[in-house]
Amino acid sequence: MIGRSVSIVVLASSLFASNVDWKQAENLYQRTDYNAALKLLLADKAPDAQTYALIGKNYYMMGEYKKATDAFLKADGLEPNRSEYVHWLGRCYGRRAETASPFL
Repeated sequence: MIGRSVSIVVLASSLFASNVDWKQAENLYQRTDYNAALKLLLADKAPDAQTYALIGKNYYMMGEYKKATDAFLKADGLEPNRSEYVHWLGRCYGRRAETASPFL
């Protein structure tokens, strides 16, 4: 019983620590400090779908559409039932098509 309680506390504290960084990154994204938000998000060793989506949003806003596409593909792979990820993925492909050179 004690071992199980310790496991729950450790799991909860690790989730809380990760959540704090994600909330800070979300706040930085909202304030358009995309580089600082990416710095926090990319430090995550095991990102989840929500983290990949926020990474993708930051890259998208910075005009890095290929990197944004890759991030949203990873988010969609982890949570394929989230239409938000597919929506952003479509936005990325659209911007990539708009900015592509017809001579390549």
